[in-house]
Amino acid sequence: MPNSAHRTRLEAAQQFVMHIGHRDSERAMELLSPNVVYRVQGQHALAGVFSGREEVTRHLAKLQELTRGTLDSLKWEDWLLGADHVAALTDIRVQSGGRLYTGRHVYLVSFDPDDRIAEVVVFFEDERAVERFFGP
Repeated sequence: MPNSAHRTRLEAAQQFVMHIGHRDSERAMELLSPNVVYRVQGQHALAGVFSGREEVTRHLAKLQELTRGTLDSLKWEDWLLGADHVAALTDIRVQSGGRLYTGRHVYLVSFDPDDRIAEVVVFFEDERAVERFFGP
């Protein structure tokens, strides 16, 4: 049975990743360390490293804008809880401009000593499909 710190971290990770791509993502920003780092793998329009709450907020606003709020986690497949990390495996669907993207993503979330989210890394099952959907 996980201790209360682990439950808090799991709840924080769940709350944060479930707000990604939605208009109310600003509420999730309170869960972030001031020095948070958000990494999105790939060579597409949303790829990069975003440091600090402001950059992460801008990145998530751009995601919401590009997807027109259609990012939908169809199924949260699994939540993996470790000593210092929480990983979430999800099936995603996004529509934009008559195009549809579906794929599996992994969000790896780590925490600072105050149980705030210190880093988020986003991995894609099919990075080329993400690149085709979002473009360079």
